[in-house]
Amino acid sequence: MAAVSKRVLELETEWLRGYASSFSQDETGFTFSDDMLSETRTNLVEIRNAFRRCVVVFADKLDEPGALWIAEGPTDEDEQLRLTLKVVSATGNVRLMGVERFSVASPDADTRRDGPDEAA
Repeated sequence: MAAVSKRVLELETEWLRGYASSFSQDETGFTFSDDMLSETRTNLVEIRNAFRRCVVVFADKLDEPGALWIAEGPTDEDEQLRLTLKVVSATGNVRLMGVERFSVASPDADTRRDGPDEAA
C-alpha cells in the first residue's frame, strides 16, 4: 500500500467536511448500521458533528469504486470518534463501516502512577 501524501488527506478532509455541511437526515447517500451505532453509544448528530470538524488520517483506493477513509473528529463531550468509511466521492455515497470512541489525554495531565515527587 502506497503512502498517501498530506495534500491528498487535506483534499479528503475538505470533501468530508463539505459533505457534512450538506448532510440531511433523509440523505440516501449515507448508509450505516443501527446496531453499530447502538453498540458504540453513538448517534447521527455526533457522527455529523465529527464529520464537520474531522481530519482524514488514512485514505486508500479500493479495487472497486470508492476508497477506504479513516477520519477522526471531536464530539461535543470532549471525546473523539474514529470513523471508518467507504467513500465514493463521484456519486456522493458514504458508508459508515466502523465507529470507535476514544478520549484524548490533555497534554497537561499527570500520567505518573507512583504519586508526587517527594524529592524537594
